Amino acid sequence: MRYLLRTVIGLTLLIGGAAYLAYDIYQLLQIGTCASGGPYQVARECPDGTARLGFLIPVAVVVMLVGTVVYGGRGLPPGSEARGYRVNAIILLWCALFLGISFACFWGVWGPEASPGPGGKEGGLIVAFLFVLMGGAALPFLASREETQLEKQAAIQRILGKVPDRWTGPARSAPPARPATGFSNPDATGADVVSKLERANRLRAEGALTEAEFEKLKAEILGGRG
Repeated sequence: MRYLLRTVIGLTLLIGGAAYLAYDIYQLLQIGTCASGGPYQVARECPDGTARLGFLIPVAVVVMLVGTVVYGGRGLPPGSEARGYRVNAIILLWCALFLGISFACFWGVWGPEASPGPGGKEGGLIVAFLFVLMGGAALPFLASREETQLEKQAAIQRILGKVPDRWTGPARSAPPARPATGFSNPDATGADVVSKLERANRLRAEGALTEAEFEKLKAEILGGRG
């Protein structure tokens, strides 16, 4: 329940803050460049509410940060031993922040009801294209983290002597079946078990396996004797 509640609240704050940030930027682009000052200042006077829009931009960013903290602190899914959920939350914040701002800038310049004020079109497009690059650069990291989980499972399967289900080409012949019981060469079998344990321990040392995953894999190796 705690995991689900924190996930819902965190994503709601994160998405809500990003949406309001985008709305503020859209409105500011419609205003364009302006200034408020004394009677001797030569500038286009800012309309009422401009200062409020500017003030609410950092407020929206703070709301997004709070949502990220709540989402990142939700803990592990029930029955899961996966790690890195805090890193995923940070990447999600980065993408939402920069891609949300870039979308608002594009919409504020090219939207069906857009009417950017003086300097709004040029400034909006510069920010939009720049933030698309900054936000999009983080997207491969989300995909690579999922790929890392697949690679981990493949490494475990290789240690256990199983064929990883990663082949996408033509069907290939299966490896010869190994006897379920009995060993023709006990010394070789013992060396094989030691080799597998060393490989598993190396994965743990590299951070690819948690302590619980390592203990589970070690039990499978010792229980199956290779």
